Amino acid sequence: QSHTRLAGRPAISYSCLSSYILLVYTSVYSVLFAALQEARRQRADSSSKMGECKLHDLKSVQDRYEKGDRVAGFTLGTYYQAGICVKKDEERASSIYVDLAEKGHWGSKGECHLHGYGPYLESEEKALECYRKGVEEEDEVSLFILGGSYLKGRGVDKDEAKGLALLNRAIDKGCGQG
Repeated sequence: QSHTRLAGRPAISYSCLSSYILLVYTSVYSVLFAALQEARRQRADSSSKMGECKLHDLKSVQDRYEKGDRVAGFTLGTYYQAGICVKKDEERASSIYVDLAEKGHWGSKGECHLHGYGPYLESEEKALECYRKGVEEEDEVSLFILGGSYLKGRGVDKDEAKGLALLNRAIDKGCGQG
């Protein structure tokens, strides 16, 4: 068994060191994820939401959605759903998610089930089923949503390691990078 010495401390095994690094890594990501969620909540609660977004950013997302970018479409749906960059419009959000779901986007189909949009039965179980199918197909939206669900224990047993792995896959695919 290999050992290493850190800054004058007693030698520890690499497996112990790996566990420690994973624990620190998990803690950091949990804090960052919580901060991101809080920032989103504050943005959604803000009365001046429309002024927080540059017009060209919104235009870029709209243009990419119109050209078939499903992630941009999901982002646009989220903007309308939460009133980010635009006036809150649940009906418009619903129509975007339903459009994407009908085109085979698992993340959007999950969102439709989560909120009961369009012809989709409101069901957290069905939403999670869609996100899992999306993960199988490497859909970055599904990876991100299911990863967050595992981190928080929403609808699934809390599993931070699994949540972080899914979030990292989403990031590797470009999720959250504009």
